[in-house]
Amino acid sequence: MEFITAILNGPSGLETYLRAANAGSVTNVFFFLIAGTFIIALVCYQKDKLRSLTHYTPNLLTSLGMLGTFIGIVIGLLHFDPDNIDGSISLLLGGLQTAFMTSLFGMAMTIVYKILTGLPWLQPKADVASGPDEIGPEHIHQLLREQNDNLAQLHQAIAGDDSDTLSGQIRLLRQNQDDNHKAMVREAERQAAAAEKLEQHAEAQRQRFDEFSKELSQQMQDFAEMMSKSATEQVINALKEVIQDFNNQLTEQFGENFKALDASVRSLVEWQENYRQQLVEMRDQYAQGVTAITQTEASVATISDKAEAIPEAMGGLETLLTTTQRQLDDLESHLAAFRDMRDRAVEAVPEIRRQVEETVTEISQAAQSAAQELVTGSTSMKDELIQGSANINKEMIDGASGLNERYNRVHESLQGTSDQLSTQSEQIASQFRSAHEEVNGHVRSLVEQLTQGNEQMGSRMQEGAERLEQKMREGAEGLGERFGCMQETLEGNANSLKDGAQRLSEEYRKGIESAEQQVQTLIEQISREHQQMTRSLSEASEETQNHLRQTQTRTGEALESLQTQHRKALEDASQQYQNQLSNAYQQIEAAMQQSVQRTGEHINAQMERIDESMQQELQRVMSEMGSALGQISGRFTQDYQKLTNEMQQVVQSANSGAYS
Repeated sequence: MEFITAILNGPSGLETYLRAANAGSVTNVFFFLIAGTFIIALVCYQKDKLRSLTHYTPNLLTSLGMLGTFIGIVIGLLHFDPDNIDGSISLLLGGLQTAFMTSLFGMAMTIVYKILTGLPWLQPKADVASGPDEIGPEHIHQLLREQNDNLAQLHQAIAGDDSDTLSGQIRLLRQNQDDNHKAMVREAERQAAAAEKLEQHAEAQRQRFDEFSKELSQQMQDFAEMMSKSATEQVINALKEVIQDFNNQLTEQFGENFKALDASVRSLVEWQENYRQQLVEMRDQYAQGVTAITQTEASVATISDKAEAIPEAMGGLETLLTTTQRQLDDLESHLAAFRDMRDRAVEAVPEIRRQVEETVTEISQAAQSAAQELVTGSTSMKDELIQGSANINKEMIDGASGLNERYNRVHESLQGTSDQLSTQSEQIASQFRSAHEEVNGHVRSLVEQLTQGNEQMGSRMQEGAERLEQKMREGAEGLGERFGCMQETLEGNANSLKDGAQRLSEEYRKGIESAEQQVQTLIEQISREHQQMTRSLSEASEETQNHLRQTQTRTGEALESLQTQHRKALEDASQQYQNQLSNAYQQIEAAMQQSVQRTGEHINAQMERIDESMQQELQRVMSEMGSALGQISGRFTQDYQKLTNEMQQVVQSANSGAYS
């Protein structure tokens, strides 16, 4: 309390307190302080508590010694009086004694503390720090090293050369996207080539129709000339036969004209029936196109469903790979523990052999002349120990080979699992590729069918309408011209029949006009139907193209969503992989600690058994050596008694001979 008050009063108060203090009491205080710090730090180190204090203890002990040194020097200087050198020299030397004794005691305690903390029986039992104050430099170094290993493994898992890493999966996904893009480009080029072929085919069809129209016009012209010639011949024959055959010829002429008109009307009806059949075929083709589009949509939905199953399969594969990696790490840790145990046993066997040889050598040197049996026993003991060490080595080698075989079997099973997973991924990729090709084939065939049907139907309808209109007009004009010539000829040559011919010509003209009106009405109706059909076909084509665009858009959206799902699945898999790695590292660390602890206990038990066997063997050898020495002493006593008896007999015989 006085010391604290002196410190609070400042340098003058501290000087007054030190001037009044005794050097011996200060030395005792520092001795007790250093000894108490030494004992507390040693107990904390053995119980693995307050690691920061235990690591700082050597510096603290040295610092306390140095503090006592300077305090002793200050006390000696404060008691030194220059005017009374002889009287104050003892006080100065007492302060210096305090100074050097505290420094010496502090350094000695530091050296003793370092020696004791290095002994194995004072090592802490717990190896893991339980609080921030118990963390030392070796724990920080160990954590940094483990973190460096974890970062290296994480870097290997993300940016390694293997295809199972995250960068490898992204590289494979990019290659698949490039392949899909190239396939789409090739498909577009193929469709462009098909369109060019269709244009060439349409041009060839147009040329053939032009040639057919020219040939048809030539044939119609020849037919008109033939009809004009035949009409002239009939008129000449009618003039030669005069009035008698006029009625018959006129009746026959009108009959043939009406037959020709009937044939034209019949051909028109047949064309209309063919046109109706073509409309039915177009309706069927349109229905087939709608069905193909529906199948395409179903195929795209099926592809989307199959693609949704890919992230789930990848998640299962990631879990399997993580479990397999954990098993491999456990096997490696066990192998390392057995390897260390084998190395320690191998290192311990030469030491045991050396100690046994030294013991045998000492015993043989002590009783070389009288203990041949002891040498034999020590030799047999040495052989037994060598045989035991060989058996231990053999058992450990067998255990290591068994573990190696188990590791090989696990490796083979993992290899088979990886092959099966690669096969399944290839099958999924082939199914996805075949489904994509099937969808492209359906879309391509649908576009080709609609394009061909539209072009063929349009060209057929246009050509049929033009041909029918041209035929009807040419037929009407030819009939008008022929009947006009016939009327003029009959008016100039038959005045007597003028009234009848006029009536007949008027009736015929009315019939021709009505026929022309009917034909014109039919042509207009056909034109309207053709225009309506053209509009309906164009609307159907536009609707089909819009549907195809929508289908293509949905397909692109489905592919984008699939890519997004793949990306999310890869991110989730990476996060899950990191979490599992951290958990695996913690489990591996705990397993390693348990394995090391069990290995140490097992080695200690083996060493205890070896010590017990050595003590028993030494006791047996010493007892045998004692019994052998007892037997030798007994025989020596018996031989000595026999020798004494014989000497007495010799002396007695000598004495008796001398007396005689």
